[in-house]
Amino acid sequence: MQEISFRLTVDQDGWPPVSVEHLRIREIPEGVVVESVPFFVTGISVGDLLSVERDVEGFVEHWETLQKSEHSSVWLMGNGSKDHSEILNRLLILKCNIETLTSLNFHAVDVPNTVQIAQIDEVLADFQKEGGQVAYPSFRH
Repeated sequence: MQEISFRLTVDQDGWPPVSVEHLRIREIPEGVVVESVPFFVTGISVGDLLSVERDVEGFVEHWETLQKSEHSSVWLMGNGSKDHSEILNRLLILKCNIETLTSLNFHAVDVPNTVQIAQIDEVLADFQKEGGQVAYPSFRH
């Protein structure tokens, strides 16, 4: 498995809760293709083709999107320890891919272009009714 690593700036409130994010990638001659949905890096979605420059330690120092995919990234912050498995299952049924940080009740959702935004909106509205928060760090629909 290949990956690229992004240094993150943690603010005075301790967010994000990590100082580095690793994304799975596939290297091709033109650059790298992102294969995992980011939790904290904005502006990137699964399938994006990136050009990356790394520093001497191997961390991404600069990146540029060469070609945007038609995927969107959505972040879901759960309400405390509330179980949102019904919402997550509905997203899986729609063929979204989900990565979860269980300790934070935080979910990064890859929304393929085959999913209609009206379907996602309905699920996310229900998530918000449960007290969850939604962010769109890379919206392409």
